Parts: sequence; structure tokens; C-alpha cells
Amino acid sequence: MLSIPVSLGPRSLTGLLMMQNPGVQFQLEIQWGTTSDLYTTAGTVTLSNVTAIPEIEIFHLPENFDDDPDLGFARNIIEELTPFTNTGDVPYVAPLSHIYMKLLHMVENNSLPVDMSKINQLKLQYAQTQVAYNMKPDIHLWRQRQRYGLDLPPGLYVHDLGMPDEMPEFPGPRDWIDTGFITDFKSIINVDSSLSLVSAQLRTIRDTLAPTE
Repeated sequence: MLSIPVSLGPRSLTGLLMMQNPGVQFQLEIQWGTTSDLYTTAGTVTLSNVTAIPEIEIFHLPENFDDDPDLGFARNIIEELTPFTNTGDVPYVAPLSHIYMKLLHMVENNSLPVDMSKINQLKLQYAQTQVAYNMKPDIHLWRQRQRYGLDLPPGLYVHDLGMPDEMPEFPGPRDWIDTGFITDFKSIINVDSSLSLVSAQLRTIRDTLAPTE
């Protein structure tokens, strides 16, 4: 089962997609991998009669317009790859005009996550000089354990801006970064010079709200 989180959650329906306009179409596209993406065996495995069955949950608009959720924003969860060939500051230049709720990073070298000992610093910088977050990787990983109650996969660093009280059960918009009125926004990871780079890349997932108008 795979749930696609269109809205922010059951208590906040911001991000729902309006389908009342007959000129608007939405399409779900799945790109299938190979059998080895699922599992490996000593013999040959052939899949047959594989189907994907979507289950759609629809929000019925209430009679009173004041009860409608905030439909002025669409939620976007986008994964991007940024190759890099030099150590030091590796920036992820974030697209503007979005409201950033979460950024997930994984530094990969030779197709493997980079160990924490090769990461020196993590920063969030906007308006060229404003550094909202600046911390060591061990402190960052400790915060993740405190927030989520367990260690996340090796090499994964999450800037969770929608957790002002450090508890996933009580999200909030206090620390979201609105890039609609600033000139630049970067997430910077400093990679130690002792790392020998082989097909290095920064894997990023951004969870944002984008205006629909």
C-alpha cells in the first residue's frame, strides 16, 4: 500500500486538489522498476498479472462556503538529484515562490550514503546573509531521534520546519519558510575534503505548498 499525501493531514485539508473545473485534469503516473528492485533470488523470477488499484478519497464540498478548506495552495513533494564534483559547501538551490515545510537530504557517493564523519555542517540560508539553521550533523541526527523516536536511515538529514514544538503530533506553520518575497533560498551541506568523490550527488526531497493562483 502507498498513500499519496495530497493534503497536509486529516486536521488540515490545505493542499486538496479542486476537480470542479471541467478544464482541469489530474493524472496519476507510476513508473515501474525491475524485479530486482523488489527482491533478488538465486534463480529467475517472472512477474505476471501485476495490477495497481487506486483508491480515491474525495472531499465533498459543504453547503456553507465558510466551511471550505484553504484551497489556495497545492502540496508538492518533489525529489531532485544534484550532482557535485567538489567538496566543501554543496548547495541545494531551492525554487522560489513556494512555502517550504520540509527538506530531506541524503549525500551519496559511489551510490552509497556518506557517513556522518564526512559531513561537517548543515545550513539553511535565505536572502543571501540570513542563516536560519546552522548545526553539526551529530546534533542534527540527535534532534531527529528526539522528534521521531528512532534513528532514520543512515545518511538522511531532515529539516522539518513544520514541527515548532518538536513533536510530530502537533505540527504548525511557525517555522515554514515562505520564498515568495525573498531573492534566494539555499540548503547547504559542507562535505569534508577527505572524501574522495565518485559520482557524488545530493538527493533532495522538498515538501512545499505552492500557490494555485
